[in-house]
Order: sequence, then structure tokens, then C-alpha cells
Amino acid sequence: NLVEDNDDPGAPPAASGAFGFGIAVGGGERNQIIRNRVRDNGNVGIALTSLESFLPSGNRVEGNELSNNGTDLAFYSAAPGPLQSAGNCFVGNQFASSAPVDIETELACDALAHDVTVDGAPFQQTGPPGADYRKIPLPGSQPGMANPLTAPAIPAQAKVPSVDLASIKVPV
Repeated sequence: NLVEDNDDPGAPPAASGAFGFGIAVGGGERNQIIRNRVRDNGNVGIALTSLESFLPSGNRVEGNELSNNGTDLAFYSAAPGPLQSAGNCFVGNQFASSAPVDIETELACDALAHDVTVDGAPFQQTGPPGADYRKIPLPGSQPGMANPLTAPAIPAQAKVPSVDLASIKVPV
């Protein structure tokens, strides 16, 4: 994926007040963020963080190329105090800045679980003034879109297709 310029002042503010992120995983478990180009995001390129009472665990951030973000890589708690590393790891990324400072050592993929503390969130807390996404009016009629009240259900696939992660390349 190419993730860039996510800080349009005309965009509605995010529910948590965070703004200008490339990729943010709030309280997620076992996500793999692999081989993305993330650039020109005003606050954070890639962030793993808590979200309310949900704590991130088992996430892997690997082989990404980051540039010109407020902070390239971040691991932090939205609440005061340390956050347990809980199997979250960063490895093989190209980046200029991180919080904590030496993130690939602090959160190495072979490290034992330990507390990690970042002094404050590495981004501004509020977005620019704009429309509140919770108050944006519903869209009008969508020609060609099935009526959700009468459309037949389409069951999910029973088997998740396999993905060859080694074949994924960072976009140019």
C-alpha cells in the first residue's frame, strides 16, 4: 500500500481526536503491517496504541518504508503510564523517527514481554476544525445498489484464501 498525505484540513475529525495518521492500530490484535510506503502524514506514519480499554497485542510492523511523517513509527498508550509490549514488534523498517526512540530495539520481535513507556502521545491531540463525522448527513439514493432491507444475504467464504506475504513488495 501507498499511504500518504492523510492530513487534509478539510477532512472531518477522528472520533479519538487523533489526526494526520498513515496507519493506526488502536487496540488491535495480531495485525501484520508489512511492506507499505508511508509518507507525508502530519502526525504519525504507523502507530500501535491502546484504544479505551483495548490494548494492542501480537502486532507485527515489518519492512515498511517511512518518510516525512511527524513521527514515523510509534507505540504508545492513550492512557497515562506504561503499556505492556505484549508481543507487538517492529523489524526491518526504514524510518527516521520513532516513539519510543529506538523502537526496533525496544520492541524487537524476539523480545520478552515488558513495559514500554512513551512520554505522551507523539502527535497533536485534535484535528483541524471541520465537520463532525457523526453529524454528516446520510447520502442520497445510490442507483444500482441493492436495497439492504430486501437484498438476499451473501454468505462469507468458509475458507480464508491464503496470501503469499513474501511476494508483497513495497510500492514505488
